[in-house]
Amino acid sequence: MSAATAGAVSFERWDTKAELWTSFASLLRSYAAAHGLNSRHQAVVEVSAGSVMLRVAGHWTSVVMQQGRVTVDQDWNQQGTIAFREIELQDNGEFAIPAIEGRARERVDMDMFAERLAREIFERAKA
Repeated sequence: MSAATAGAVSFERWDTKAELWTSFASLLRSYAAAHGLNSRHQAVVEVSAGSVMLRVAGHWTSVVMQQGRVTVDQDWNQQGTIAFREIELQDNGEFAIPAIEGRARERVDMDMFAERLAREIFERAKA
């Protein structure tokens, strides 16, 4: 065993997921603030250890993580904008989104997923 390997810190898988979750929540907050610059509306972002609630002009998006599995719920799901279930947060920071509603399975980078959620709620607030 080399000196470099002997001194390496071993992280539990959940620790990695917790760090990725914190990063995702921060990205979502930043993208929501950025979208608010070009809008009449401002976002309210509530973050806890396992959930993020994003509210804009009476609309909401809830993102909940439990043991690496992510659930996204929105107040307009019944109209089909996005209704993700059982999304998995990968160790590399990507979200694995299963094939639903005619869409192919996707792997989306964390920052692109956060921007997508922020953009969609602000678009909904304009309607």
